[in-house]
Amino acid sequence: GIAKGVEAPLGVAIGSFAIVCDVFTIRRFFAADHKYRWWFSAIALSIITLLFVLLAEDIVALFR
Repeated sequence: GIAKGVEAPLGVAIGSFAIVCDVFTIRRFFAADHKYRWWFSAIALSIITLLFVLLAEDIVALFR
């Protein structure tokens, strides 16, 4: 494609940003003592886990 070699660094940047945003969102739910904070935390932690898998794949792709 046109932007060959940009996928992995862009994936690392976006994935890292998404993980940080999810962590801050969980903190905000707990600070607000939200009714569904535990349900949301379970979903957000599942998403963070998937993001870590993608982040690991992108880091491996960076060093190939």
